[in-house]
Amino acid sequence: MPDPRKTMRNVDKTFGPTLREARERRGLSQAALAEAMQALGFDFQQQTIYKIESGNRRATIGEAAGFARALQLDDVSSLVNGKNSLAVSLVLRPVQSAYDDVFFASQRLLHAQLEVARLVSKIDDDSQLPERQIDNLRDALRFDPVSIAMEALALARGSLEHDENISEPIKAIMREAWHTTDG
Repeated sequence: MPDPRKTMRNVDKTFGPTLREARERRGLSQAALAEAMQALGFDFQQQTIYKIESGNRRATIGEAAGFARALQLDDVSSLVNGKNSLAVSLVLRPVQSAYDDVFFASQRLLHAQLEVARLVSKIDDDSQLPERQIDNLRDALRFDPVSIAMEALALARGSLEHDENISEPIKAIMREAWHTTDG
């Protein structure tokens, strides 16, 4: 088992550079990040950000959580676990967002399918439509929202897998994360 003291020292060493990278990726200056932290109730100045990024001052747990919020990160772990974690988090965020969009769209599609099925059943009971037209309406209801969501996820993964701007170590981390979440 790794020595927890060494792990914590590594966090202290990597937090500042990771914070700087996250800030720069968001296009913020040190002063702008300090203002965002002030809005969250922290007494920060540009110099405070500089000291933390350069490793001359440690951040508290509360400050780390504030940074994650100010930088619109999902959680503190991407700052605490270093640059690779931050990069993976930033790369996967649009994929997760797209997956969530597809999932919720598939839920709406399923709801619409159920409503149309109810209406088709009512039409079938109340009208004299030819059986072929009723069957065509039923065929239109055979979309599988889960399959649609899984196809979208596969397309997103394929797109990331072939993105030349993502380094091979990051791709390996993403593959491992997908393998872990898939099963």
